[in-house]
Amino acid sequence: MVVRLGYKDKLVYVENSRVYLFKGRLYSAPLEEALRAAYSEDALVPPEIREIAPDLAEVLGTVPRTSEERQIIEGIPREQAYA
Repeated sequence: MVVRLGYKDKLVYVENSRVYLFKGRLYSAPLEEALRAAYSEDALVPPEIREIAPDLAEVLGTVPRTSEERQIIEGIPREQAYA
């Protein structure tokens, strides 16, 4: 899965469970830690990534990753979800 977020002053790129943020300089962190930063203070990520963590969590919460999740989100019949 690849996710890209564009801001006025920075770019965010997520690939292979890693978050990359370019804001005049390149920052990176494991996706798991970046998502943890959205919900708690104890995540070990740069402050620049902590700043976008809530947006990242919101976007990834809307991306179905499995056919079962797709079924729930889109309301499609189970047989079609596994086709």
